[in-house]
Amino acid sequence: MLKILSSICFVLAGMLWGIGKSDMLRRKRDCCAEIQSMLMQISVMIRFRVLTVYEIVGELHASGSFVNLHFLDELPEEYESGTDFHELWAAAVSGDRLIPDEEKKILLSFGADLGTSDIEGQTASIEASLENLRELQKRRNEDYQRKGKLYRSVGMLFGTMAGIMVV
Repeated sequence: MLKILSSICFVLAGMLWGIGKSDMLRRKRDCCAEIQSMLMQISVMIRFRVLTVYEIVGELHASGSFVNLHFLDELPEEYESGTDFHELWAAAVSGDRLIPDEEKKILLSFGADLGTSDIEGQTASIEASLENLRELQKRRNEDYQRKGKLYRSVGMLFGTMAGIMVV
């Protein structure tokens, strides 16, 4: 009886490992999509409403659409004397552990250009960042489709193998 229970525990542990690894890929994919959505919204704010960086942050906070992008919570909505928005952006993005490194690199590059040029320059910067994100999103989708299923299957197979070895 004890051997059967331990074998079931091994199968469950393997399944949970596989589901966890697959979920990690899904979170990366979803984070990339959320960043794309944020950049598109910022593009509209700059192009049609001509908002400053602080007004943009205020709008992003008010929308509540980007709950998984925790770095936005670290950004101020109003100018404070002696602070550099670009440094705050870089520190906030770098400090967000839930954003994968490739997305951080794109956000850091985008943040360095945000608010430094005219509307056309900023929208061109956003379009370049969006193009990079589209390529990354395509890769994230492929990884999730291919590797996610693999992780789930391998986790269950290894758990079953270990369970059989116990019995």
